[in-house]
Amino acid sequence: MKYFGPFEVIERIGAVAYKLKLTETTCIHPVLHISVLKKFVGSSKQPYLPLPLAMSANGPIVQPIAVMDSRVILRGSTQVKSGLRWCGGDGLNGCSEGVASGFVRSGADAVTDRDGAAIRNGGTYHILPLFGVKNGGLELAATGNETCPLTVVQSRTAQIFRGLPVRISSPYRIAYISEGLILNLAFASSPSCAPTPPNWTVVKGLPEGQGVKLPGYGRSTVSGWFKIEKSSLEYLYKLVFCARASKACGEIGISVDDEGINRLVLTEEEGDGIIVEFMKASSVSA
Repeated sequence: MKYFGPFEVIERIGAVAYKLKLTETTCIHPVLHISVLKKFVGSSKQPYLPLPLAMSANGPIVQPIAVMDSRVILRGSTQVKSGLRWCGGDGLNGCSEGVASGFVRSGADAVTDRDGAAIRNGGTYHILPLFGVKNGGLELAATGNETCPLTVVQSRTAQIFRGLPVRISSPYRIAYISEGLILNLAFASSPSCAPTPPNWTVVKGLPEGQGVKLPGYGRSTVSGWFKIEKSSLEYLYKLVFCARASKACGEIGISVDDEGINRLVLTEEEGDGIIVEFMKASSVSA
């Protein structure tokens, strides 16, 4: 845990350390080297990415009782720290204050795979759309004038094909993924001609509208992030993309082109997106 002040300086210890007046429940030594003392920079009213606060399905993560303030640190950066108030837990009989970059959102459910296990932050999973009885998982295909497969599609192979594993990660330092969390989706591997890392992006101006592709397509990429939202069915979810500029979010769906390719696209109407389940990727993909 990182603690933030202001704290009263009781005395200076040598040339590069200070002794601070901390609360009795503070779990750190009061003498700190000057190199670890950092100052918040900028107004607390600057725009910032929302701090996700949630519980882990694998057991409770110690939760703050209040988010007191959030502000951007490191001028010109989007890194966010939030002041939190903690009470109880792990030997804390009183209250203390600290800063953190992110937690799982309080009250949100953890995203689970088809076996009911929580999705790990940075883990690799097969994303299996429930779209068409004879179709499989997600993979890459060369569409239009592409000479390299950059388009994210649903495989037309039999349903037993699980597709390429996808790494699901959040920029927040948490163990598990929860619903509504800001996410990055990327294939665990990609063709040598494709850009690295093989992150998913949304590209506008395509015949099918806004499509899901890898970077390097040469058209306008929509800045934003992905997230996972639950559906009405247990262990089944919707993929959602939110544009950074407009804050508008849309479900990821499938558009079948003239060649019968199931392309992943950003839909315009709620309920038009695909329903998916997650299957933990093994060392050998089917």
